[in-house]
Amino acid sequence: MVGAVYKHMGEVMKLLWDKDLRLNTVDVTDLCRAIWFVATRDDTNGQVYNVVDDGDSTQGSITELVSDIFNISHDYWGNTLSLICKVGSTTCSPVEAILRVKPISSQAVRRVHS
Repeated sequence: MVGAVYKHMGEVMKLLWDKDLRLNTVDVTDLCRAIWFVATRDDTNGQVYNVVDDGDSTQGSITELVSDIFNISHDYWGNTLSLICKVGSTTCSPVEAILRVKPISSQAVRRVHS
């Protein structure tokens, strides 16, 4: 769905972190089997299940597929801005991270020149 949104907006799809970020994925057939298993058994009530495949998926491999399917460009914000988002707020966007970096970097420059 995200690929369709960026295609509609005509913008580059920018993602946090980088292409090497490991992602958990699951095949739709396996997920349906897991849902059926949980839905048809009484002993699954109140239980928590983690359903993933044993693939070696990365953000880069998934993003390449999405970009090819929707004919869109993509890029990454990188680890530094992503870490600032993670540390700074639970709802920080990359744009907010950039706005946070500017005052921090200005203070660092002032300290070096003082």
